[in-house]
Amino acid sequence: MKKGVLNTQAIAEIAIFAAIAFILDFVQERIFDFIPFFANGGSIGFAMIPIILIGLRRGVICGTICGLVTSLCQMLGGVTAINGTDWAWYAVFFQILLDYALAYTLVGLFSGIFYHTLNKDKSTKFNVIMVVLACVCGGFAKFMSHFLAGCIFWQSFEIFNLAVSAPLYSFIYNGLYCFPNIIISAIVLGIIYVNQPRFFYLNYQGKVREA
Repeated sequence: MKKGVLNTQAIAEIAIFAAIAFILDFVQERIFDFIPFFANGGSIGFAMIPIILIGLRRGVICGTICGLVTSLCQMLGGVTAINGTDWAWYAVFFQILLDYALAYTLVGLFSGIFYHTLNKDKSTKFNVIMVVLACVCGGFAKFMSHFLAGCIFWQSFEIFNLAVSAPLYSFIYNGLYCFPNIIISAIVLGIIYVNQPRFFYLNYQGKVREA
């Protein structure tokens, strides 16, 4: 039985996984800085994978804390915020909350929900499906956080010189990097589970049932 207790080993894993996620996020953000379309942030890469993995390995509490730590570290590198002269301070606060503090935190929270569903007595196929669902739910929660921020605060109405509504702009802008990240995470973690299922369990012994 897996335990999600916040003990010394769990805290050490959270720190390691958050550090890996932050480094991956930092690298992919710097790469996508050169793409004009993502001027307000957003990148495609592997940063969600460590957060989802610890969520599946240890549960909601550890996944959420790992996501929050990653988000806070990301914010230390700078944030893209709405114009404070046009908005009240609390509007800027909630925009940063949605675009940064909650984004990776939600990944850990929603992926951690699925840690009880992984079962070594179930088939590999079943467990891989659970891993994929964890990626979809965690990634979609992150997308919704960015999407709401875009609808409420950014309110850009042009994309490729075409006038569009704020919700449509936010859906396209955030979807272009959030949905690929979900696919990448699902593929990578699915492959890892098939080949190294022990990474998803505490006190792993033997192989999961193949059929």
